[in-house]
Amino acid sequence: MNPHTETASIASDRVRAGVAPHRVVPHPESQRLPRVALQCDDVRQFLDDTAHITTRSLEYVPYSRFTLTESVQRIWGTLLIDTLRALIVARRSGGFVLDISEATTNDEDLIRFTTALAHAIGTPDNDVLSGKFYARLPVQSKDVTPQSSNLFQPYRTFGLHTDGAASPSPTTDWLVFGKTVERHVKGGRNRLLHLDDWRDLRRFADAPQGRKPFLIALPPSNDPRQQQWGNNVRSQPLDRPIFFDWHDELCVRFADQFIHPTTLEDAAYLREFVESIESDPAVEYLTIPVGSMMFLNNNYWLHGREVFEPHPELFREIIRMRGMLRAA
Repeated sequence: MNPHTETASIASDRVRAGVAPHRVVPHPESQRLPRVALQCDDVRQFLDDTAHITTRSLEYVPYSRFTLTESVQRIWGTLLIDTLRALIVARRSGGFVLDISEATTNDEDLIRFTTALAHAIGTPDNDVLSGKFYARLPVQSKDVTPQSSNLFQPYRTFGLHTDGAASPSPTTDWLVFGKTVERHVKGGRNRLLHLDDWRDLRRFADAPQGRKPFLIALPPSNDPRQQQWGNNVRSQPLDRPIFFDWHDELCVRFADQFIHPTTLEDAAYLREFVESIESDPAVEYLTIPVGSMMFLNNNYWLHGREVFEPHPELFREIIRMRGMLRAA
């Protein structure tokens, strides 16, 4: 049985258990990531039940984040959370997309709902860009310079990478992006490559450099990227391999701007690594509308972004959370 069909069948059985239903269905733009569908009235019930919990409360009072998760459990039951966890852990899917735009496109509502699901799956780390458990990441035409970080640069392809590549400890098992605002936006779709779909995986994983510890170091404080990041993205240099094992599964941790080779052979390996992933025919392009969120297993998926079409008033914002998976 198709794993998405099996999950959908399980979800339909939950109606008889007295909890709100959910369905897991194929996503039209992805061969792997499914779409989790919830009924609009149930999402509105969650938003009504939690309307008293403000974003300020979520930032200042950590337990309030789990109060949101409790509301999800009351409405959809624990089996929805089990389904979402299973979709992220399963190598076949490694995540899901969920759209609540029929119920709301309000950014505060999206933060509440994303927070509820994120804290059901695992506790988010404090985001280094914001110092909070989430970050707002705008992309806009205004004030863009050639020195702008690729994260905030709309007119440059954001190369495929994983998050947490320079983190002192490899704790970024999952991440979520929620789309809050779009104005004058064309292009800028998410670019995704699942490790198992990469045609050159074995070539690079089995090479001597695949498990070799590379020097990982962040830009210095006077680098324009650090200035754009508010000089918050800091850590001591460390040695870390690109490929590693997680629960006996081959995984990757890669961001080309932080890896410092010391030999011609290592530099050639990294250059060819980037050329391979960027040109792979299995790269998917996903559209995430306002009011939608995408959860990814950061160990299995490389992600990036295509360029936006130029517009003087272009503005797009996402919220980001990321952290470790909660023990089952």
